[in-house]
Parts: sequence; C-alpha cells; structure tokens
Amino acid sequence: MTALWEPLVTELAAWRREGKRVPLWWRDDDATLPSPALDRLLSLTAERAIPVHLAVIPRDATLALSDRLRPVAAVHVLVHGWTHRNHEPPDRKKAEFGSGRPLALVLDEARSGLDRLTTLFGDQCAPILIPPWNRFSPDLPAELARLGYVALSAFGPEPKVHGLPRWNTHLDVIDWHGSRSLTPPDQLIAQVTALLKERRHPPSAPHQIPARPFRPLGLLTHHLDHDAAVWSFLETLLEQFTTSEAVRWVSAKETPWTC
Repeated sequence: MTALWEPLVTELAAWRREGKRVPLWWRDDDATLPSPALDRLLSLTAERAIPVHLAVIPRDATLALSDRLRPVAAVHVLVHGWTHRNHEPPDRKKAEFGSGRPLALVLDEARSGLDRLTTLFGDQCAPILIPPWNRFSPDLPAELARLGYVALSAFGPEPKVHGLPRWNTHLDVIDWHGSRSLTPPDQLIAQVTALLKERRHPPSAPHQIPARPFRPLGLLTHHLDHDAAVWSFLETLLEQFTTSEAVRWVSAKETPWTC
C-alpha cells in the first residue's frame, strides 16, 4: 500500500474503530453481449466474492449474454433503459427517459425493458431501472411501481422525492469529460474518502436523503470503456475494500430497497 491510498485506509480504520460497517454496492453499465472486458469484470467479482449489478440494455441484450451470466450467482441484471438512445433536443443534456418525449411512451419502453430482461435472465433480473445517462423525467419515478419496478438508480446524492426508492451510485472512476480514461487517482481516493466520512457522521442536508451509514455507497463502472489504467485502479480499490472489516458488499437480492 502506497501513501496514495493512506486517506482511504485511515478512513476505513475509523469505521472499524467505531464498530461500524459501510454497505457498498457495485453497478456496471451498458452490457449487451459477452466480451473479454466482461470476462475480466466477472473474474474480479469471483476472486473477491463481490456481487455485481450489470445494467443491461434490453433491446440489444442477447441470448449469448444470458448463457454467459446464468452460472454466475453473484451477478444481478438491472434494466438500463430500452435502447440507450438519446431523445432530448440538441440544447439539452442526453437522456433516453427524459422529458423530451411523452411520459406514456417512456413508460411503455420501461415496461418492455423489464419484460425482455425478465424473459432472458429470469431470477437474475432485479426490477430496478437505470435510466441511461442517469437522467430521467421528474414524472417518471411515481409511475414505475405499477410496472413492477422496486427501485430507481442514477448517480449522485439521492434527493428527497416521492416515488420509488433511490439507490444511486456515487463514485465513477472514468473521466468522461476529459481523458475518458481514469480520473486522477488522488482525486478518486479523495472522493471516496469524503463519501465515507459523510456516511460515518452525516451532516444536516435539508434537500436530500441523509447519507446514513446504512445507505449503500455505490461504485459505478463501464467495463467496455476500461483501459489498463482503469482496470489497475479498480483492482486496487476493490482490494482495499474487500480486505477491510469495515466494509460489507450488498446486492439487490439480499437488501431491502427502501429509503
């Protein structure tokens, strides 16, 4: 362990001293078919006994992906929109399930996505919606429960809103707006350390759900976009987590999706 990782190691030690354990969950986006990158991801989970949640694009999901994942008990399939296609006008940020189309059409696609992945993956499919680009119409959450969804996952702090329970991701290792490779490691370590501190001693936050210790901290990855630097950092990060008694990995199948 180098000095680079010392802030994270110190924070995890503080959790252990206080007798607390932080729940972590891992979401990886954009799966449709088997690939060497997916094999590498699954090897990481198997070696460390970590559950991973694959956000699968329903329209393009293949039987080959279903066959590849079926024997892997630690994999849970989530619904990643319908086609992962942008429908917003040019002056807005990308979204598939945003406000650029009628809500009824968006809901039809959300229903189709869940139906298709349930057919392909059976019990491996958890009824959790991952809107592409982590953006969605504000009217969407209140309508999803009647389609069979139990949770919604995006990125960042969970705002206080009515509707479906929210389990977001909070740490994305890729620098999407710059190098499209690994975000500088010192920045990532500072981010995850700050997120852990916030959960260990939550501040008052009137407009968002408090980052209580039992609210899982979400890791977000995109296996198809990983280069050598991303894989290397991810392996070390997972090692820090899995060797700490202050961490427990949680999955969609064992954890109540409640606020």
